[in-house]
Amino acid sequence: MKFSQNLGQIATDNKKHDLEKLSTEELKALLKKKKEIHEDIEQEMSFALNQTGIHLPGNTKEKYGKQLARLEKEINKIEELLAD
Repeated sequence: MKFSQNLGQIATDNKKHDLEKLSTEELKALLKKKKEIHEDIEQEMSFALNQTGIHLPGNTKEKYGKQLARLEKEINKIEELLAD
């Protein structure tokens, strides 16, 4: 999945889910999905930033970093809800 697709998917997920209303099983499934997306973005970032001979905009690393930080925050929130 491309970075831009991940952004759109995550935004859609956040609109669909009021985390506190989800069941434990739904939270676990969402947590798994968010972790998979996080891993995909990390791999994509590593691949993109380690390419030689390809020009990337200067803010590419920053965009990846912001998206990873947002996902980490969401993952932490879900983990907190599961811990209660």
